[in-house]
Amino acid sequence: MANSIWWTKISNSSRLIQDITDDLIGGKSVILCIGNEIPFYDEFRTVLMDKLSRNDARNTVKEIDLEENFDDVGEYFLEKYCSHDVRSEYFPRKNYSAASYLSECAGFQLNGSIVWIRNIQQNNIAGWCKFIRDYDGQNTNIGKAIFLLELKNCSGHHVKSKNCKVISADKYYSEFDYYVYCFLLAAEIKKCNDEMKQYIAELVCKLCCGKVELCSEMFKYGLDVAKNPCASVRAVFGKDALPENEITAIVWQVQNKLIFPVLEQFRRNMVEKHIWEIEKRIPFRTPYGQEITDPFNLDLGNLKKMYKDNAICLSPEEEKTMLNYIEIRNNLAHMKPIKFEKLKYCINM
Repeated sequence: MANSIWWTKISNSSRLIQDITDDLIGGKSVILCIGNEIPFYDEFRTVLMDKLSRNDARNTVKEIDLEENFDDVGEYFLEKYCSHDVRSEYFPRKNYSAASYLSECAGFQLNGSIVWIRNIQQNNIAGWCKFIRDYDGQNTNIGKAIFLLELKNCSGHHVKSKNCKVISADKYYSEFDYYVYCFLLAAEIKKCNDEMKQYIAELVCKLCCGKVELCSEMFKYGLDVAKNPCASVRAVFGKDALPENEITAIVWQVQNKLIFPVLEQFRRNMVEKHIWEIEKRIPFRTPYGQEITDPFNLDLGNLKKMYKDNAICLSPEEEKTMLNYIEIRNNLAHMKPIKFEKLKYCINM
């Protein structure tokens, strides 16, 4: 399920699939630069193949996994996908390559197909780009093949053809996509409330730094990610795990983002509830000599002092919460993450 979510529910990933499909169905060959890796490659292939087959009744999709390297791509196709009679009619001449011949050859066995080429060697990219340029440069009435060339890296290689589109997969994804993906996976975690799901989603997104497949692996640990993030990271990343101090820093960042608003809301609610009692003690002078004239500028430590001086009356539950929140605030203010039990206390889990 996690695999399909990335390619069917994330808008920019879906847009990549749609753009490739639209270009191919529109008759344009596509050079797809996938970078070092493409997330959930098997699912990507399945979704793209399904979309092509459902949206294009004219062309079949054929996949070719190259097992050899060669100098002339046109000659390769001439040898592999043309009969002896068709090959015998080809005579190379100036500005007329095998690719040019194939573009107007009715006997080319890949005609009427979308041809997905994989395993192109890096040192052969220029040859493939030249083939696409020569092949697409001929205007003919036959149902020519349309090519999808899958490359690791196509930087420095250019195809000047109105019938060819270069698409870089990694330019489609953004940090926001990883964020949304983590939230969709977090929604499936059982035995925790929405606030804890948000915390785990943000934590995983930060810990995995855009490595989508590792995000998916992290979510297999569910609530344990919040209980023991260091152990979860080591289990998923192995020898490539972040140092413990970096994990701790990320945990603190996420807690700081989510917990401080909870503490601030509690502080403000306390002031509003006890405003009449507090205003009798305004201005309030802190132990450091600062004079506070606005009740809403009082921090939890100030409210604790008023309570100890019997200036305000708190219920036992209010007192307990205030003391817990002061401890939590002090930890976070000194870049010290809070323990899981305190985290649960903050988000009412």
